This record gives sequence, structure tokens and C-alpha cells, in this order.
Amino acid sequence: MKGLKMTRFLTLGTALAALAAPALAEERRPTGELIAMNCGTCHGTYGRAFNDSMPPLAGMNPDKLVNAMIAFRDDTRPGTIMSRLAPAFTEEDYRAIAEYFAAQEPIPYPPEESE
Repeated sequence: MKGLKMTRFLTLGTALAALAAPALAEERRPTGELIAMNCGTCHGTYGRAFNDSMPPLAGMNPDKLVNAMIAFRDDTRPGTIMSRLAPAFTEEDYRAIAEYFAAQEPIPYPPEESE
């Protein structure tokens, strides 16, 4: 009888762990901010472009950014670097990045010089 109780306990524990695994995996998913750090080299910190050759992402409509990433991924939008980078991310990543950048305050380039 003791072995049967232990088997039931282990079965229940395994079932509960299996149910919890997707929730734990979701919690460990990188945030849009963390994924967006990949964009900073070209598009500037917080998506605020620091030169004329890269468009700013800060304040951009999220749907517009997601659609652009899909177009880069599918090679329907020309790009030198983005068509190679976009396939590394999922559409869920695109959405997280887009929502992060949409929440950032855009700062015009070049920044106004202080007097």
C-alpha cells in the first residue's frame, strides 16, 4: 500500500510540474526591452536614432514596426542589414520590441544644442 501512495504522489507531482512548465517558461521569456537592446547599436539607445542613416524607432506605431520586421524577414522590403537580422526573431519578439519602442519618447535628431 505504501508503494501505491508513493506512485500516486509522484504521478501527481509530475502532472503538476508539467502544468507549471509553460507558465515558468513564459516568465523567463525576455522582455521587449531586453530584446530591443539588440537594436541600439544602429537605432540608438531607446530607439532614438543618433545619425541620419538610421530611422528612429522611439515612438513608432507598433503595427508599423511589426510589419516592417515581417517584410525584412520575408525579403519583401529592401535592407542591407535588417533582412539578415529579422529572421533571428519571432513575430512575438517583433511585437515585444515594437511595444517597447512605441512607449519610448522620441527625441529629434540632431538634439538641440544648449546655449
